[in-house]
Amino acid sequence: METRNTFVLVTGASSGIGLEIARSFARRGYNTILTARSKDKLKDLAKEISDNFKVKTSVFPSDLSDKTAPDKIYKFCKLNKYEVSILVNNAGFANPDKFHKTSMEDEERFIRVLGTSVIALTKLFLNEMLDKKHGRIMIVSSVAAYAPPSEIQSLYGPIKTFMNRFSESLNRSYNYK
Repeated sequence: METRNTFVLVTGASSGIGLEIARSFARRGYNTILTARSKDKLKDLAKEISDNFKVKTSVFPSDLSDKTAPDKIYKFCKLNKYEVSILVNNAGFANPDKFHKTSMEDEERFIRVLGTSVIALTKLFLNEMLDKKHGRIMIVSSVAAYAPPSEIQSLYGPIKTFMNRFSESLNRSYNYK
C-alpha cells in the first residue's frame, strides 16, 4: 500500500503498546495521527517520530471517556484532509479495585474508553474505508479475554472478550470487500 498520503490513527498512543504501534508504523513509512490524553507526551512522541522516521505526524489530545471524543477525532481528521487507512483502537485502562468498590461513573468511563469509543471510531472510519476499497481496523485486546475471571477488574476480561468478538464479526463481515 502507498504510505505517503495515508495515515495510521492510533488511540492511546502516548505510552505502552500504542506508543510501540505508532513507532512501528512510522518505521514502515506511514504517517501517523496520535491521540491520547497527555498533550505533552503526544507532542514529544510526534517530534521523535517525525525526526527519526521522516513521516508526517499529527497529534490530537483526546479523552475517550468523553462521549464526544470519537466525533471530535473524526472531524479533526476530515478538517485536515487526513486519509486514515489504518485505525488502531488501542486506548485503555483498568479500574484497579474490586467491583463493589468502584463507582458507577468509573465503570461507565471504563466502558466508554474500551467499548463505546471503539464502536464509534470504527463506525466513523469504516464507511470511508469501504468507499475507497482499502483500509484496516485493528482492535488491541488482551490475554485477559481468555484468562479466568479476576477478583479485581471485574469488567476488564469481559470487555476484552467483547473486543475480540467484535473484531471477529467485523472480519467476517468486511474481509475482502
